[in-house]
Amino acid sequence: MLTIAEIINAKRKKPIRADETELRSLPYKHARIYGRVSSHGQVRDSHESIREIGRLVDLAKQDGFHTNLNANEIEKELLEHGGNRIGIWEEGDVTVDVRDLGLSGQLCAEKRLGLADLQRSVEKGIDGTVYLTEGVSRLSRDRDRIIPFELLKLLKKHKCRIRTPEGVWNPVIERDWEYLKDEFEDAIDELGMMSKRLLRRKAQKAKRGEFVGEPIIPGFILPIIKRKTNGQYEYGKMEPYPPHAEIVIITLQEFIRQGGIYFRTLKALKGLMFPYFSPELSYMERLTSLRACPRQENGYRITPALIHGLTTNLKLIGVSQWGDGEAIPNNHNPAVPEALFLEACQLVMEHTKPKGRAVNFEPMEWSGLLICMKHPEPRVVSGHGSQGRYVCSRDYSAGNGPVCLDISKRFLDDPLERAVLSELGISALGEKVLLRMETEAKEGRLNHFKSKHEITRLERDLTKWQSLLATCVDETTGLVDKEKEALYWNKIHEVQKQIEELRSRQALSTGPVPPDFQMVREFMTGLSGNWPSFSSSLRNRF
Repeated sequence: MLTIAEIINAKRKKPIRADETELRSLPYKHARIYGRVSSHGQVRDSHESIREIGRLVDLAKQDGFHTNLNANEIEKELLEHGGNRIGIWEEGDVTVDVRDLGLSGQLCAEKRLGLADLQRSVEKGIDGTVYLTEGVSRLSRDRDRIIPFELLKLLKKHKCRIRTPEGVWNPVIERDWEYLKDEFEDAIDELGMMSKRLLRRKAQKAKRGEFVGEPIIPGFILPIIKRKTNGQYEYGKMEPYPPHAEIVIITLQEFIRQGGIYFRTLKALKGLMFPYFSPELSYMERLTSLRACPRQENGYRITPALIHGLTTNLKLIGVSQWGDGEAIPNNHNPAVPEALFLEACQLVMEHTKPKGRAVNFEPMEWSGLLICMKHPEPRVVSGHGSQGRYVCSRDYSAGNGPVCLDISKRFLDDPLERAVLSELGISALGEKVLLRMETEAKEGRLNHFKSKHEITRLERDLTKWQSLLATCVDETTGLVDKEKEALYWNKIHEVQKQIEELRSRQALSTGPVPPDFQMVREFMTGLSGNWPSFSSSLRNRF
């Protein structure tokens, strides 16, 4: 019989905690060297940051990881090609992953292959040590602070080590967790300060009418003044580009001639395009707003969105404005005559409705369910709740053709409602289905209740067998009764297995709370008659 003293002694015994030295010991599992810098400019110019990724290979070898990877070869590949040709090296106990070079730390794992693979490998228990060049800011700079704490929790769960040239940290250790958390916070705060400084500098440049990174509108180029020491170009103010300025003038003239109707303007232009830039201006391909237009064999195709942008952009007549800053007249040479631009702009403003208070419209009942079959591939018809119309206008928006379908909702909603509601009455078969679902729901609740009670009983048994382990040791001699200890452990494992089976069975059977089946019957029986009285939000939910 177990004595009270034995029970008290068994409860007093605390689990032995791992020593901090052991939790930081290396090597541990597989090592992953994660290399990332925030931009392609840094990949090209920050040679020391890139070399440090290669040097982590030697550091991993010093820590006891076995690999034949050569640090010098990896450094050379990174400096010459930025790791683009290979992206990831794997050999022995070490993986070097540089697929996220040039990607911002604010991006989520779905947009960073390297980070996504790191998370998967840690979850599977493969990677146990993460090597970083400059601390955890290399992993994430998410301003919402969601990704950093998800990563810390994941690394803590699997007792992963974080290794930098400065030392080793393990989030399981409380003070290491605090240190890593503070490092994430500092990196995010630093990013916020950098953004504020950059925005202030941009605003100052914009006040002088200089280029601050916005797309260059058609009709202009951005001249290169000089090349900086880091290899980047320094640009001057916009200058008219005659091949494109001519197309802009023709477009505005035709827009006025067609009374400000975009689609008619496109038809009248008959495939007119903006030619591609000459070879010496190839850098403009990434700066021009034309890059958003469809590319054809002979140039960029004109779209309704492009025409709208041309008719309302003051930069065409030499006026510069950035954000909410003040407009700067005569900032650069105009690309089109001022009178022509003002006439086109006036047409747009006459056709634009005045802005009122923002109003939320309930989506139309068949929005997202209707398909237009007049195309090679079926298309979902858009529902415009504010206008009460179903529209198929993708070709028109892209400048490829007219609006395919534009019909008031009253012509479709009523016949579709009648057809669908006539099929929703409860038949004899429907009643059978409801009865079967009701019976299964009751049986499921009963089985869940029985399993819950059985788990409670088994947990009591488990506590009993665990407390009996203390009686296997003779207090005077310190000898262990191996036979009795083996019996108790067998009982513990048997009970644990039964509990796991019951819980897994419970998890499989757990589902949404069953509905009130009588209410379902009443709702379905009176559906056709009550449908007109339902609110549009209720009809949408249905």
